[in-house]
Amino acid sequence: MEEGILILDTSFRISYLNRFLKNMGIRGEGTVFDVFPELKGKEEIFAEVLDGEHVEPVDFLHNGRFLRLELFPFIEGKKITGVVALVEDRTDAVEKEKEVKTQKIIYLIASLFLSSLDIKEAMRKLGEEIKREFNPEFFRIFTMRDEEWEEVFGYGKGEGECVEIEIKNKKMVRFEFPSYLKNTLLSFLGTLKVGLERNLLYEDQIRYINFLSSLLEISRHLEYITSLTHAMESLAQEIMKLIKVDNITIFRKDGENLIPVYAAGEGSEEIMKLRLRVGEGFTGWVAGSGIPDFTNDALNDPRALYVPGTKVREESLLSAPIKVEERTVGVITLSRAKKNAFTQEDLKMVTIIASMLGSIMERLRLFADIEERFRKIEFLYHLSESYFRYDMKEFLEETARGLKEFGPYVVSILYLAPRGELEFVAYEGFTEEDKRRYKKMIISLKDPFLKEILKGVMEGKIFEAPDVKKDEKLAKYLKKETVSFYIFPIFSESRFWGIMTLGYNHYHRLTDEEKNFFTSVANFLSNAMARWELRKEEREGREQLEGILRILKHMERARSEKSIYKCVAKEARKMLKALRVFIFIKRGKKYRIVEGDGKEIEKFIGREIKEGEALTGIAIKEKRFVFSEEGLEDERVKKLEEVKEHGRTIAAYPIWMGNEVIGAITVSVKEPKAIKKTTEIVLKNLSVELSAGLERFEREKTLKLIEKILKLKGKKNMRERIKEVVEKELKDVSDELGKRILDKIKDFIEFRIHMAESESPLERAFTKAVVEDIPTGIILVDNMEKVVKVNKFAAQILGYTAKEIRGKKLTKVLGVDESSPFRDVLQKGKSVKRAELMAKRKDGKEIPIGFSASPVRDIKGEIVGGLLIFRDLTEIKEMEQHLRRQDRLAALGEMSAGMAHEIKNPLAAIKAGVQFIGKNFPDGSKEKEWVYLIVKEINRIDRIVKDMISYARRPPLRRTWCDIRIPIKHALGIAREAAMDKKLIIEEEYIGDIPKVYVDE
Repeated sequence: MEEGILILDTSFRISYLNRFLKNMGIRGEGTVFDVFPELKGKEEIFAEVLDGEHVEPVDFLHNGRFLRLELFPFIEGKKITGVVALVEDRTDAVEKEKEVKTQKIIYLIASLFLSSLDIKEAMRKLGEEIKREFNPEFFRIFTMRDEEWEEVFGYGKGEGECVEIEIKNKKMVRFEFPSYLKNTLLSFLGTLKVGLERNLLYEDQIRYINFLSSLLEISRHLEYITSLTHAMESLAQEIMKLIKVDNITIFRKDGENLIPVYAAGEGSEEIMKLRLRVGEGFTGWVAGSGIPDFTNDALNDPRALYVPGTKVREESLLSAPIKVEERTVGVITLSRAKKNAFTQEDLKMVTIIASMLGSIMERLRLFADIEERFRKIEFLYHLSESYFRYDMKEFLEETARGLKEFGPYVVSILYLAPRGELEFVAYEGFTEEDKRRYKKMIISLKDPFLKEILKGVMEGKIFEAPDVKKDEKLAKYLKKETVSFYIFPIFSESRFWGIMTLGYNHYHRLTDEEKNFFTSVANFLSNAMARWELRKEEREGREQLEGILRILKHMERARSEKSIYKCVAKEARKMLKALRVFIFIKRGKKYRIVEGDGKEIEKFIGREIKEGEALTGIAIKEKRFVFSEEGLEDERVKKLEEVKEHGRTIAAYPIWMGNEVIGAITVSVKEPKAIKKTTEIVLKNLSVELSAGLERFEREKTLKLIEKILKLKGKKNMRERIKEVVEKELKDVSDELGKRILDKIKDFIEFRIHMAESESPLERAFTKAVVEDIPTGIILVDNMEKVVKVNKFAAQILGYTAKEIRGKKLTKVLGVDESSPFRDVLQKGKSVKRAELMAKRKDGKEIPIGFSASPVRDIKGEIVGGLLIFRDLTEIKEMEQHLRRQDRLAALGEMSAGMAHEIKNPLAAIKAGVQFIGKNFPDGSKEKEWVYLIVKEINRIDRIVKDMISYARRPPLRRTWCDIRIPIKHALGIAREAAMDKKLIIEEEYIGDIPKVYVDE
């Protein structure tokens, strides 16, 4: 057999080619890779030949001919100077070999499909055989899956030809391969197409057999299925076995609405939220017409409707009506996100299954009706049993949970409080956020819209809103998911107790049977609420009686007026469930809060009102029980309630002593309209007990005071001594009660003073000497505050002469305004001890004075003037300022010294550390310069610290017992680096046990 010969140099350039190759049209110019471009990328084989190595022949396709290239080294002398290439044309042999291999492939295809293999597996084996027989550079096989090509076999890369096989307008298999394999591949594609058709027919037969098997299985279990959900789930699974779907949904027809009751597959959660009406969308069309149908192009089908808000975007839909006695009760809908997904055979199968589901639904509906009635009877029986065992809130919460099982997605029970507003007591089906919001929510019946809605409810009628969307005002009050809404009255012949609300997240019109059931539940709730109200009143009555008994016990052992007020306020708050309780007692012409109990009560102690002012003042003036349920909207309340959390109900009752009103008890309740029938009775009882306690305390105080006055001996200063005893005994007693006690014993006191007063001339001389010579200012004024007498020291302090002062008003002499503290001395008889004020001298200079003031009484005890004793505090104030300045300087010095010592020690350690680090850097480097700069700045800080130490006082010593070796080691560690710089060696040596020393730490 003739062969071509090529001789190549070491650069693989052609130096010789024989006639055989020239006849093939090959020219001898350039390199072998220019002549045979197919050999590019195989240069290493030629290089191996130049190295004297043996290489295998190379087969390649050139201009439609199969060539084989064998390479040998070209040797001249003992040196390899090139390459000899023998070229063999094997085209005819390859064609024959190809025919054999093609026939082999055809036999393989026939055997694969006769063995009923899966198409994917068959194509995979075919690909392996083609690779083994033809070994092309690349080869790929794809099968169709869900309208997309899926690669089942492939290797290599390259560009070439593509062939697709289509059966019954349905693409099945795709091949990608080099161009030279096209004729070979086409020769066995006919056989492959026949095999695929046979396989498709086989799959249809199997699918139909499976469908019949499924129907048989469903029929066998039909009579045992007791749950509609289980039935729908079983049928949906059977459909998904027979037909490829993305989702299957079963809708229940409720009037003109289609409600999804079961969904499986992609987007099921979103689909279950759909609310369709008959005629809406493809499903609605089938429900309205009762005709099963499918569409493989839903986006362009006018019957189909894409519902916004869902994640499913179907392109193929199939729906079949679920019928009972020719009446459509629901729809089964299948969906795919791909076009052309369903066939007539699919529709037939789903229609048959839908009719079977209709039979099941009708049978189960009858069974469910019976079961539902038993559940309702059982629930009502449970209510009748349980409301005796629970408190109201627990019972209502359990009732709400139970009602949710009968269809509503939200249930709430609202209680009508005595103040006339609805409060959420129990709620089920709400989010935690909703619960927190509703817990504090109060629904006012003053709202015109709610008032209109609840008008009929409060008369015992049911409020019905089966389609909330039709009422925009109502929709604003409800959760956005609510589609149907109902209100049932909790109502009895004697009282309207509250309401029970039911919300549905789908369209639901209550049947008469359902209305009767929910009305029965509401009747149970009204009976329970009436019973709990009675029990609550009994409990409150018992608590109030116990509170009165505690007050009586406390009165027996009370030792102060304040403790009486405190006890009554505390018990009143418990008995009336009040936010705050105030005790008002008369102070002159006003009434002051002297005690109380409750939140932020300290903010109110000391506040005063006039008779007739505010709600409490009205109760005092009119001597009767007064209340307000309007909160801060009532002008009578604003005077009292000025804090963030105010009471919405205020009540006041006067406190009597004999025939006189001396104060009032006022309660503040957080809730509005909280006044009950018993509120006035409770406050009256508290007022009576408080009065009795005060009268008892008054008698004991009076007797004790008389006893102490009788014990006073001697004649001197009897009035002052009696006054001292009276002030001491009555210091914790209110002005009103003190006045009552003094009124009772004033004649006795005057008699006691008269008996003691017989002052001699010597005693009068002594008094005059004291007044004139004592180094303190003394001024005597009448009851009009005009100066009657003044000593010389008073005139000197104020810069006047005694004559200039006499006859003037005290406020002008002292240079103070009209609200002088001396006014209370004359008007109320109060003494002032150790007080200070800024007085103005005659020359206009202001000076601080310390003073005491007391009333002067006549023999009958009437106030006829006042005595002011004072001294100049200018020097004392200057001395105080000087001492405070010295204390601040001393404190600053101690702080500075302490800070300086605390800074200096760590500074030395930082300096040593920086110097040690600096040794690691060469001289002249930037790092060395930075180290030098840091050390320089540390030295500067050190100088500043030394200046502080030298200026500040030595800080106080903090001595403690210490092992002296510890501070020595610390100090040497800091100093060691500096010592090394100076070429000094530091050695430590400790001989024997060293005792601890007492040093400053």
